[in-house]
Amino acid sequence: MLLIAANFVLLAVVWRLSPAFGPWPPLALEAAFVAAFAVVGCLPMRLEFSRHQVTFTVTDAMLVAGLFYLSPVGLGAAATAGELVTSAVHRTQPLKSLFNAANRAGAATAAAAVFATLHPGHRLDGHGAAAALAAAACWATLNILAVAAVVASAERRSFSVILRRSVPTAMVTSLIAAPIGVLATALVRTGAGYALLAVPVLIGLTLNNMAAASHRDEHLRIERLYEATTRTGVLHPAVSAALQAVTDEARMLLTGTAAVCCVRESGLWSGWVSQDRGNRPASDLEVAAALTTCSGAVPHALAHLTGEVSVVVTARTPPGAPVELVLAVLRKPAPRRRRQGLHDTLGAFATQASASVENARLLADLRRALDAELASNRRKDEFVAAVSHELRTPLTVVLATTETLLKLDGRLPPGDRERLLHTSLDQAHRLQRLIDDLLVVAAAEQRTLRCDLAPIDVVTLAAQLTADLITAPHASVRVTAAKGPVESDQERIRQIVGNLVSNAEKYAPGSPIDVVVDEDGTALTIAVVDHGPGIPPGDRERAFDRFVQLDQGASRRQGGTGLGLFLCRELATRLGASLQLDETPGGGCTFVLRVPSRPNAPVAGDQAPALRRRPAALASRPRVLTGKAST
Repeated sequence: MLLIAANFVLLAVVWRLSPAFGPWPPLALEAAFVAAFAVVGCLPMRLEFSRHQVTFTVTDAMLVAGLFYLSPVGLGAAATAGELVTSAVHRTQPLKSLFNAANRAGAATAAAAVFATLHPGHRLDGHGAAAALAAAACWATLNILAVAAVVASAERRSFSVILRRSVPTAMVTSLIAAPIGVLATALVRTGAGYALLAVPVLIGLTLNNMAAASHRDEHLRIERLYEATTRTGVLHPAVSAALQAVTDEARMLLTGTAAVCCVRESGLWSGWVSQDRGNRPASDLEVAAALTTCSGAVPHALAHLTGEVSVVVTARTPPGAPVELVLAVLRKPAPRRRRQGLHDTLGAFATQASASVENARLLADLRRALDAELASNRRKDEFVAAVSHELRTPLTVVLATTETLLKLDGRLPPGDRERLLHTSLDQAHRLQRLIDDLLVVAAAEQRTLRCDLAPIDVVTLAAQLTADLITAPHASVRVTAAKGPVESDQERIRQIVGNLVSNAEKYAPGSPIDVVVDEDGTALTIAVVDHGPGIPPGDRERAFDRFVQLDQGASRRQGGTGLGLFLCRELATRLGASLQLDETPGGGCTFVLRVPSRPNAPVAGDQAPALRRRPAALASRPRVLTGKAST
């Protein structure tokens, strides 16, 4: 806005001084120069930067010719009117049209003032030609300085970099076009239509300059592609961050007003939108439009992303790319000769973008794996500490009791001696149960855990469970239905139920514990129900992981290794059964073990349950429950 105001101030100053530079030219002559500026302005040569562009024309020839026929104010008015006509033809944004018109007005008026100062009058001689070339240099300098300042400010780039990349094309265009203007003026003044001889020269000059500008623009596009691929190659902490960077770079690469990047993940497409006002996830309609559109007209679902006349350039990663990507960039219409170059540039960038997104995905997976490994190591350390405590406690009691019996042998009353022996035996059994659990876990991890299948009578199983739970005063067993025998490993089922009851005693002390046994002909269902504090839904699956103790305070008070529920789930898997955790109505936990009445043959693979049928002669032989492990 400051540049626009400065140009109009310059025009006003020259207007005030206009009597010193000559009268206002005839209206017809003024109209002719307006038309000439408009026609030449419709043949632009553009250099595109990250988001904006610098446009060149051979209006220097029109300017030089106008110096010999128009006053400074008349020349400024003609250049301004011609630029407005050109902006209307190209449908340029209002603010940009205003800036271009103001810039033309200021530069043309200043150049005419320089010419009038150096060479009063409109004579065409050597001195006049030199003054015209000086005025053309002033015109070109003011134009390129103003445009470079605006582009540098809009893109937050170095003014010197924009100037260095733009000045060569501007100077070459001006140095060639300005002498053509002098020559055309001389031919017009000789009469006899000799001025028409300058038209082919001017056309050839325009085409040559357009080709040179096109080559320079191609060079700048390659530079942008190199810079974009370099920045995109940086590792990003997440896939979303990589997609944002890719979308931004695609938009700047093609100097677009908006861009959409779509990626396929797990068979589903998602996308990201980049605009001048920021980034955001793409809607489903925008993703669908980007996937289905071809380079050309902007689809209706994407039209709201740009506020000006635009086209869309699309590119898709080739087969075999690390990640399947689709890029769609909305930008101003480009000449036909440049459209294929834009498409090729975006396609080359898409391949690099695919690698960047894949690198971000691998980095995210690596970080998740590292975090999981660190968490596992931390749990293992906690497990070692817990196991050490669990082993030391009963061992200390056994040693102390044994030492007491040895020291006081013959002096202890029979009742105290029996009590100490029972205490030592109970702690030895506790130690045995813990070691058995550790051995079962080790066997499960080594894939050597076996389950012996045999017919099980549900009523008999319930009686055995009742006997097993005699040490749990709040637990009770009831059978709701028993329609037939079940083929499974009775000892493993008792071990699972014992662990679940021990877990309920630990985390719901004093709460009634119900063990409900049901057999419907297809499966044996055993539910262990407590009415304690329960487990939040987000932690219910994690409770079955190894070494996990959700309530560290209760675990430390009650003891435990964090293996009980893991062992239950592992044994259930080996039986071909399922073990789920639900919420008890009113609060608490309900563990549901569902064992198929007729388990299928094991499936090949590491995760297949290792089932082995026991001989019928051994099916009725009583077997001792190894004990209840604590979590």
